[in-house]
Amino acid sequence: MDLSSSRIQTLFRAASQTLDNFRKIPFWIRFSIVLLMMMFCWIVAIQNSLSHHERLKILATEISSLTNRAEALEKQKELQKKMELQISEATRGYLKETVEKLPLLQGEKERVVALSKQFPDNPSLKERLHFLESEQNQIRFDSIRHGADIEHRLERRVQMDLSDLRKFLEAVDTDRYDATQKKPFLLMKKFDLLKCYEKGDEKVYSIYAELIEK
Repeated sequence: MDLSSSRIQTLFRAASQTLDNFRKIPFWIRFSIVLLMMMFCWIVAIQNSLSHHERLKILATEISSLTNRAEALEKQKELQKKMELQISEATRGYLKETVEKLPLLQGEKERVVALSKQFPDNPSLKERLHFLESEQNQIRFDSIRHGADIEHRLERRVQMDLSDLRKFLEAVDTDRYDATQKKPFLLMKKFDLLKCYEKGDEKVYSIYAELIEK
């Protein structure tokens, strides 16, 4: 670089003049200018630091999200394997052999039988006893195959007390992903519950259900 060139000399003279002018400014103004420049640099540095921190937070969030997705995918694969194992080990005819044999409203039946002996001519007791003893209130499924799946629908609504309801739900909607129970993989497609009546602690519900057997 040629320091003797006219352009360089002009820049030197302009810088020297600017410095002389700056020295002529009162000290408190010069100090304020320097302080403002330092504050500006400090603010810029803080903004850069915050921006870097925010980028790190975003990156950490994305990594956490990817980790959670990977864990969820792994769990899904494990459940898929368990479902396939349960399907292969399941006992065919489970609904007919187990669920359809569940007795319903046995407590009420015993009471109605006792009352019928005391009041043999009571038509309401006779009608109720006939309902409880006949197939009108027995669990029966109609089954329709759809490809690899079988859809099971209750032939008619049935009445259950709380104990019956608990046993029914345990029989069809628990022990999923457990091949040791020899139970088919069942999904509840539809479940409709209506309260029939309530007498004291006794509650009776009308039930309709549709199941999918994988």
